[in-house]
Amino acid sequence: MVRSHLVYFVAALGMFLAPAACISVPVVAGEFLQLPPSLPGAPPPKPKTPAETQAAVIARLQQRFDMASGGRGVLTQREARESGWGWAADHFGEIDRQNRGIVNLDDVMNYIERTSQTRLPRPAEIGSAPQIIH
Repeated sequence: MVRSHLVYFVAALGMFLAPAACISVPVVAGEFLQLPPSLPGAPPPKPKTPAETQAAVIARLQQRFDMASGGRGVLTQREARESGWGWAADHFGEIDRQNRGIVNLDDVMNYIERTSQTRLPRPAEIGSAPQIIH
């Protein structure tokens, strides 16, 4: 069990730290939010509440957007591609509904809401700048 968590953790870590690398490893949604116990026999990590999980997902999305956009608050398709954020580059035309050639974080979140039929709270609704929960 610990080994499978470690495999998923290493795969997820590689995907986020080396986005330009072509890693094709199946990762279960949400696995990157939890770390396996560090010591043999240590208790498993406390399960996250839905609110904690959602805050972590929003924080990760905002972090990824900020990294790709260079902190400017707007992102072009080229910046998304060059930063290694292939998902945003591949769906850019659908995210940019007004065909402006740039999108902001709200545009990305609106796209996710439209395609997943899930309402995402905006970072301001969660409180101060959300933090990734480990």
